[in-house]
Amino acid sequence: RSLCTSASKTDEIRNLKTRYSKLDKLAKQLKELKIQKDEWVTPETHVVVTPQVMSELAKKQQEQRHWCIDAMIPSLRTSVVCLGMTGILKSVIAKHLICLENNPLNQRKAPLGVTYQGNSPGDYWQVNFF
Repeated sequence: RSLCTSASKTDEIRNLKTRYSKLDKLAKQLKELKIQKDEWVTPETHVVVTPQVMSELAKKQQEQRHWCIDAMIPSLRTSVVCLGMTGILKSVIAKHLICLENNPLNQRKAPLGVTYQGNSPGDYWQVNFF
């Protein structure tokens, strides 16, 4: 009888899973202090946010500044920390419509020194500069 109860307890323990969120995982990694109900702050006063909040924050910053990824990351890292922050910022910046109109995506470029035929007979073109 004692074996049955101990076996059922071990099964119960195995079935229990801790429910940590990504925010809790990041907070533990950064050894953060919980200040208010849903707000975590690092010892360096960086606010820890969820990926959804980070996405909204990045969209607002991109609407105001229209910065590239190289400028946006250091700017936001001074105040905010998030899991997958770089990927979120790259995604938001790549999808920003105003920036896409001004800086179109780079299309495949012709290799240097290769001769191609043009649209009309006898028309050839070659790229020799970089």
